Amino acid sequence: MHWSGNIKMIKIARAAMVAICMCLNISILGTIFLICTLFKYIMPGSRIRRFFFFCTEQLYHLWVDVNSIIYATFLPTKWNFEFDQELSPTTWYAIIANHSSGVDILALQKVFNRKIPHLKFFMKDSLKWVPFVGIICYLSDYPLIKRYNASQIRKNPKNKLKNVNSLKSACKRLKKNPVTIINFLEGARFNETRKKLKKSPYKNLLPPQAAGTSIVLNELKDEITQVLDVTINYSKGATLVDFITGNIPEITVKLETIDLNSSWHGEFYEDKVFRQTIVAKFQNLWQQKDKLINQMFEQT
Repeated sequence: MHWSGNIKMIKIARAAMVAICMCLNISILGTIFLICTLFKYIMPGSRIRRFFFFCTEQLYHLWVDVNSIIYATFLPTKWNFEFDQELSPTTWYAIIANHSSGVDILALQKVFNRKIPHLKFFMKDSLKWVPFVGIICYLSDYPLIKRYNASQIRKNPKNKLKNVNSLKSACKRLKKNPVTIINFLEGARFNETRKKLKKSPYKNLLPPQAAGTSIVLNELKDEITQVLDVTINYSKGATLVDFITGNIPEITVKLETIDLNSSWHGEFYEDKVFRQTIVAKFQNLWQQKDKLINQMFEQT
């Protein structure tokens, strides 16, 4: 009993140290990042703006580096990732990945930092008003979209078109500098309740939603020539609390690259044949990903 109490106290202390260090990291580097970003917008001259853009990108990578040092210092988690594929920090990419935890973004940042451009994901437009973090994402050109849910679309079908147009507009803003767009095709974190509600045919995944990713690939077809198909697996536990308390002993990240061709490009809602083709592609990828996750669980 005494021993288990000591273990609990160690985990609480570990979580506190990780949380404090990560908060200090985002507070210090985030403030410098915010100042550089503001200068990027207000200073005259393209050369000066490019300089401050370079500064903000390096600060982003440094922030991820420091987080990785924090994980290595305080957490017993073992990271498994080896990529044979050649990646570039100056190439546009799209990442498609399974989504099972709030740790997913942190894992992707750590694994791909400095190997590919700044990882960005689509955010609801209203989130830009969230103090500090929301403002930083907004000024960093994270793609913001005005999203209408299924109920709002049923009440007014025109809202679907607004969703699509908002997504396309966000993509246009991503053409200025190399970027990596993260797409979690499942649309929500996997759990058994959602699996039953969505009648998922997969053991470890929710059904993939093809529309958003398809639009991104089509709008950025001249920029994105490769998709990074990423599979994330946690040997035990998958919540952020599990992570900072050291209750995730192992995190495995697998990567397959997909070279895009014309069959990946088309108007999702206007072209029925293309829609069926791209949906079948993602379903096939998800079948393979489901088998891979099963294999990962068997090996742990």
